[in-house]
Amino acid sequence: MTRAVPCGPAALAAPKPDEGTTRDVLPPTGTRRDVTDGEAVSGPVTLEAYAAPPGMTPAFVGPEADGATEAYQALARSGAER
Repeated sequence: MTRAVPCGPAALAAPKPDEGTTRDVLPPTGTRRDVTDGEAVSGPVTLEAYAAPPGMTPAFVGPEADGATEAYQALARSGAER
């Protein structure tokens, strides 16, 4: 499964089907920050077998979008650069 769901103009979520599983994530064109670790991801690219910490939904924030700062602050995980 390579599905990612836009969550407003700034955020993109890629829900995992089951706890403990990995999945392929396909961020669209542009640069987004992974809220799990703060790393920049430039799309389009396939992140194969992407794993997020247990209980976390993979999410990415486009830094140039309206509301990006607020979205990243709300979604950033412990250890991610804020």
